[in-house]
Amino acid sequence: MALRLSGSGVASLSQGLRAYADELAIKADFLAATIADEGADTARSVVPVDTGDLKASIGIEGGDGSYEVVVENDHAAFVEFGTGVQGHDYAGELPDIWEYGIGEHILQDGSWFYPDPDVKEGYTRTWGQPASGYMAAAAEAMKQAVPAAVKEVFG
Repeated sequence: MALRLSGSGVASLSQGLRAYADELAIKADFLAATIADEGADTARSVVPVDTGDLKASIGIEGGDGSYEVVVENDHAAFVEFGTGVQGHDYAGELPDIWEYGIGEHILQDGSWFYPDPDVKEGYTRTWGQPASGYMAAAAEAMKQAVPAAVKEVFG
């Protein structure tokens, strides 16, 4: 961009800078949306599927350059972090409120029974379920996608 030292030159520069700033905001929004899409796609591709409800609830929220991968499902955290003695293998950082193997109905070996209408006895014994880390995988995919996405959007 060239600047001539005149009133019209300064006005032209100012107009060019405003246009560049507008373009930058659009590109930044596209960049953030692209990276969020990568995260949501990754989460959907690695989440364990039982009924499909959890996978279907993974989406993206946001706008104006700020996006989040979200899951709107009551058992999302149990699948992410795992439960019981089997859940202790979560590789990521657990929320402060997450604890394994607590409660008055946990047996000495870490197992417990839950109501199960599909079995004759009415209860099934479990040691929990392993952590799947589908959202941790999404976060890692987003982190890995940044350099290529920046290059694509900004050239």
